[in-house]
Amino acid sequence: MPYANQHQPPQYKTMALLGLSIVLISMLHYLTNLDYHNLHSLFQRLYYIPIIFAALTFGLRGGVAAALACTLAYIPHIFFQWGMMGMHFADQVSDMLMFNVVGAITGVLSDKEKRMKNMYRDAYTRLQDSFDKAQTASKMAAIGQLASAVAHEIRNPLNGIKGAQDILLEKIKPGDPEYRFVEIVKKETERLEGIVTEFLDFARPRPPRRIESNLHNLMRAVADLSAQHAAALGVSLTVAHAPEDVFARVDPDQMRQVLLNLVLNAIDACGAHGVVTMNARRLQADVDITVSDTGAGLDPSEFERIFEPFHTTKSKGTGLGLAVCKSIVLAHGGTMSVESAPAQGATFTVRLPAQVIPE
Repeated sequence: MPYANQHQPPQYKTMALLGLSIVLISMLHYLTNLDYHNLHSLFQRLYYIPIIFAALTFGLRGGVAAALACTLAYIPHIFFQWGMMGMHFADQVSDMLMFNVVGAITGVLSDKEKRMKNMYRDAYTRLQDSFDKAQTASKMAAIGQLASAVAHEIRNPLNGIKGAQDILLEKIKPGDPEYRFVEIVKKETERLEGIVTEFLDFARPRPPRRIESNLHNLMRAVADLSAQHAAALGVSLTVAHAPEDVFARVDPDQMRQVLLNLVLNAIDACGAHGVVTMNARRLQADVDITVSDTGAGLDPSEFERIFEPFHTTKSKGTGLGLAVCKSIVLAHGGTMSVESAPAQGATFTVRLPAQVIPE
């Protein structure tokens, strides 16, 4: 188990301790005069300690093995020291039988207790996982409602600004001193419109319309869309060559949105002379799409939060891009993960159910 007691001694040390205790108890028998019947009776009972301990520690096999070891250690004492002594001999034999009965019964009960403990632990883990998912779903629903309300409140005045902007552009020509201010308004309006779109995509995700899609074609289309941005920042953008095309049943528009977001983030993370690489490969039951960059990388503490809504490492950004991407991937029955280290770049992986195209 992942959280087993790490302070327990290694098994071989426990087994050595059990073996040593059996040897010491046997030596007490062999070195004690036979006239001390009470002492021998006490030493006999001492065998139960390693037997029960072995059964509790190692289960049925441990209990039976310890009982057999005690029996084998005790037999020579009976035959070579006590000899055939009538009632005493019968008592010794019955005690040896009890060694094995106690070892077996305690081992069976120990195994049952361990199985029950594992079952309760698994049930607790599943319950905790369900609680976390329910809590996350409730949180996401509340954030989605808030995002939707904010987006609608922004969209109405934004449409008014766009209308006024169009009127100004009809009257103010590129040569006028005021034209650059109108250009600033236009640029910022477009940025606001993009933010509103992100809010609405997060708040009201559209169910995917899956069709058989060539993932390499999708990656090449995203590379074409991102080429100008990459060139402006001095970043090299490539689609890794593959011996065969990889297909999956996805919504091409949504998957293009996911890849475009990942690629643009990777380009921004790289800086001049950086490299961004897209790749797709077929696994046994899935396909992996990776977007790798040679940027500054991420701190491991960011891994769990990077897909959370409104969490961003950028100075400008809503923190919704990766959250939207993950929701799209989850809607496709896939998973999304990141691997990174400071100063070693980052790799985002989208894993989707594979769809083999019949020949």
